[in-house]
Amino acid sequence: MLTLRTFATMVRYIAGTVTAAGLRVNARLKRGGNETGERVSDEVMRRLHLRPHAVCPAWNYTLSPRT
Repeated sequence: MLTLRTFATMVRYIAGTVTAAGLRVNARLKRGGNETGERVSDEVMRRLHLRPHAVCPAWNYTLSPRT
Protein backbone atom coordinates (compact mmCIF):
# COMPACT_ATOMS: atom_id res chain seq x y z
CA MET A 1 0.00 0.00 0.00
CA LEU A 2 1.30 3.43 -0.98
CA THR A 3 1.51 5.94 1.86
CA LEU A 4 1.85 9.61 1.05
CA ARG A 5 2.94 11.11 4.35
CA THR A 6 4.82 14.12 3.02
CA PHE A 7 4.69 16.42 0.02
CA ALA A 8 8.23 15.36 -0.88
CA THR A 9 7.15 11.70 -1.07
CA MET A 10 4.17 12.60 -3.24
CA VAL A 11 6.31 14.66 -5.63
CA ARG A 12 8.86 11.80 -5.92
CA TYR A 13 6.12 9.30 -6.83
CA ILE A 14 4.62 11.64 -9.41
CA ALA A 15 8.03 12.53 -10.87
CA GLY A 16 8.91 8.84 -11.11
CA THR A 17 5.96 8.09 -13.39
CA VAL A 18 6.80 6.60 -16.80
CA THR A 19 4.19 5.14 -19.15
CA ALA A 20 4.62 2.12 -21.42
CA ALA A 21 4.81 4.56 -24.35
CA GLY A 22 7.74 6.36 -22.72
CA LEU A 23 6.01 9.46 -21.34
CA ARG A 24 7.99 10.86 -18.42
CA VAL A 25 6.44 13.17 -15.85
CA ASN A 26 8.13 16.14 -14.21
CA ALA A 27 6.76 17.36 -10.89
CA ARG A 28 7.54 20.10 -8.44
CA LEU A 29 5.81 21.42 -5.37
CA LYS A 30 4.56 24.97 -5.49
CA ARG A 31 4.16 26.13 -1.91
CA GLY A 32 1.87 28.91 -0.81
CA GLY A 33 -0.96 28.39 -3.28
CA ASN A 34 -1.77 30.64 -6.18
CA GLU A 35 -1.34 34.38 -6.06
CA THR A 36 -4.55 36.37 -6.01
CA GLY A 37 -5.80 36.64 -9.57
CA GLU A 38 -3.34 34.07 -10.95
CA ARG A 39 -5.10 31.76 -13.36
CA VAL A 40 -4.79 29.89 -16.62
CA SER A 41 -6.42 31.84 -19.44
CA ASP A 42 -9.57 30.53 -21.09
CA GLU A 43 -7.64 30.31 -24.38
CA VAL A 44 -4.97 28.05 -22.87
CA MET A 45 -7.65 25.86 -21.26
CA ARG A 46 -9.45 25.53 -24.63
CA ARG A 47 -6.22 24.31 -26.28
CA LEU A 48 -5.84 21.46 -23.78
CA HIS A 49 -7.34 18.12 -24.68
CA LEU A 50 -8.96 17.28 -21.34
CA ARG A 51 -11.58 14.54 -21.12
CA PRO A 52 -13.27 14.58 -17.70
CA HIS A 53 -14.13 11.29 -16.01
CA ALA A 54 -17.59 10.48 -14.64
CA VAL A 55 -16.43 10.38 -11.01
CA CYS A 56 -15.19 13.71 -9.63
CA PRO A 57 -14.43 15.23 -13.07
CA ALA A 58 -12.68 18.30 -11.60
CA TRP A 59 -9.95 15.99 -10.24
CA ASN A 60 -10.13 12.98 -12.59
CA TYR A 61 -9.50 13.56 -16.26
CA THR A 62 -7.45 12.32 -19.18
CA LEU A 63 -5.08 14.74 -20.87
CA SER A 64 -4.36 13.70 -24.47
CA PRO A 65 -1.59 14.95 -26.77
CA ARG A 66 -2.38 17.75 -29.16
CA THR A 67 -2.76 16.72 -32.79
